[in-house]
Amino acid sequence: MEKNYEKYVNNAIEWAKNHLNSREYCYHCLAFVEDALERSNDIEIFGGDTAKESADLYEAYKH
Repeated sequence: MEKNYEKYVNNAIEWAKNHLNSREYCYHCLAFVEDALERSNDIEIFGGDTAKESADLYEAYKH
């Protein structure tokens, strides 16, 4: 049985594989990962402009 998050992860991986050669994300690693998750799953995640800002916003240090 697939866990809740596995569908999201698998969709994001598939999207990322299909966009590996895109020049749109040159030097925009966080945007690439964010788009992979959001666009492939039709969801919106609110975060900062950097990975650290996003981690702080979601209180990643608590997990």
